[in-house]
Formats: sequence, structure tokens, C-alpha cells
Amino acid sequence: MEPSESISNLSLFKKRHRTAKWDKISIKVSGTKFYYTTDITASIQWKPIELSGASVADVDDIPGYPYAFSVRPKTSSRIYYFASTSEENKLQILNAVCDQQFKEKSGAGDSAACIIQ
Repeated sequence: MEPSESISNLSLFKKRHRTAKWDKISIKVSGTKFYYTTDITASIQWKPIELSGASVADVDDIPGYPYAFSVRPKTSSRIYYFASTSEENKLQILNAVCDQQFKEKSGAGDSAACIIQ
């Protein structure tokens, strides 16, 4: 099942959980979830990360990935690391995540109320 999205099919890199390898992925932000897949042709492969209450942070110290950020779901101790190919894409993704979190809390969408550090 493919999620409907507020941001769709942007290419990123995701660091594997147990290794230092980075995989190229596609992402979508929809509702309170951040979806990613390594195979865009297999729509059943979209994996969700819950954004409700998640901590999203800029990551500066990953060699070779200057546009990196992390997402840590509120209900998990796992930290997901992602890297964009440009500052513009990174800000687009972070603004979409911020908008979704703000909409959930207030019922409105205004990314100006969010601060991206």
C-alpha cells in the first residue's frame, strides 16, 4: 500500500542500522509518518517512521554527508540517520516534517512556528 503524501519521492541516503553502509532510498512524508523505501517499484515495501513527538536533529559530523539529519521516534530508542544530496532538499524535508508535527498539535500548518536547528 502506497501512502498519500505531502512530500514525495525525494532521494536520500539512509544509514543502515547495524553497519556503517548507506543505502539510497526514496522518502515520503504523509500525515504523522515518514515513509522510506529502497525499491520504489514495490509499493508494499514502504517502511514507516512515526513523527508524532519525534526528535529531528541536524547532524554535522558524518564525513562525506554534509546534509545529514537524524530522526528519533518518541516511542523508540532507535535513531535513524538520513543524508540529503543538497541543503535545499534537506530543508524541504525538515520543513515538511515540522509542518506535520505542527498540524498534529494545533490543527493548522505553519512551518514558521517551527525552528530547524
